[in-house]
Amino acid sequence: GAVMSRYADYWSGFATHDQSAHPEAWDNCAGAWAPCLGPSGSTLRDWSGSNNHLTLTNMDPAADWVPSGGRYALDFDGTNDYAVTTGVTGAPLFAAHTGIVWTASAWIYPRSVESDIVLGTWPSVTSSGWLFGTRNVAGALRIQGGTLIAGGVGGNLGYDSGQTITLNTWSHIAMVFLGLNSGTFAEFYLNGRAGGFTQVAVGISGALTSTTLAIGAASDIGSNVFNGLVSDVSLYTGRKSGIIPLLAQRPGI
Repeated sequence: GAVMSRYADYWSGFATHDQSAHPEAWDNCAGAWAPCLGPSGSTLRDWSGSNNHLTLTNMDPAADWVPSGGRYALDFDGTNDYAVTTGVTGAPLFAAHTGIVWTASAWIYPRSVESDIVLGTWPSVTSSGWLFGTRNVAGALRIQGGTLIAGGVGGNLGYDSGQTITLNTWSHIAMVFLGLNSGTFAEFYLNGRAGGFTQVAVGISGALTSTTLAIGAASDIGSNVFNGLVSDVSLYTGRKSGIIPLLAQRPGI
């Protein structure tokens, strides 16, 4: 029969490009994690083929896989819950700050206005990496993302100055990092609509050295922990703004 999801038949394994109902959603895909597909114990599978499967950390598989909106999600407590892997493989996980373009997408259900990480390799202290998540801007929850060097003392970081994420409801957030050291180096999208741009850190470039990837927290120290539900997270190389309206239709499209 017809395949209705880009993930094709979950129980049969990874969907090939041609099996998917939306093959364009697999082009240049470097990571695809889909809690919406249902519980998988203490491992969150990477469906992209990069094999960056994540291990649930400080989480209870019996309690933290939760039904929501007719699908499943992972419940992050905002204290110490996250999913992580070390020794990540595949672009855009390693590159100079100015030399890579990438796109990130996620379905989230935030419960508080906090500066938290949904996906990233930024560990904040020991090495440099990239991040995608939320930011508290004068009491409003905004999308943020970009790169930061060790200690958070510089990089290329910005946030959506035009749209506010609503608490306690499902929203789709996305960003395109354009790999520039100045100007509008990122595009932000809330529920498929483009927002504004404000710089936070800019002008410092260098190698991204982190080899640890996490959903729900800064990757090696478990800080900036997300408080809420996450049901679908994707990472792409290149500028994939054209598929963001598709990904914003529903989790697991």
